[in-house]
Amino acid sequence: MSKRTRIHPVQFYLNDDEQDILEEKYHLSRMKSKSAFLRKMILYGFVYEVDYSHIRKMNTLLGNISSNLNQITHRINSTNTVYQKTWTI
Repeated sequence: MSKRTRIHPVQFYLNDDEQDILEEKYHLSRMKSKSAFLRKMILYGFVYEVDYSHIRKMNTLLGNISSNLNQITHRINSTNTVYQKTWTI
C-alpha cells in the first residue's frame, strides 16, 4: 500500500443547518469526494463547475471526421482512385 501524502486529519462539528448547506454545496460542485471539495474550499475559497459538454461533442465530431478521412485514404491507397469507375456506352 502506498504511503499517504496527507497525514494530518482535521475534524470539526456542524449543526444540522450547516451540514445541509455543506451537503448541498458539495453536490452542486459535482466533485468526486467531499475531502477534495473541502480542501479546495479551504485553499482557494471557492469551487466552480465548468461545463465541458460542448467540447465533448466537438471531440466526437472530430473523431467522426478523422474516421471518414481514414476510410478515404485507405480507399485511395488500395485502389488508386476515390470513386468507382462507371462505364458508359
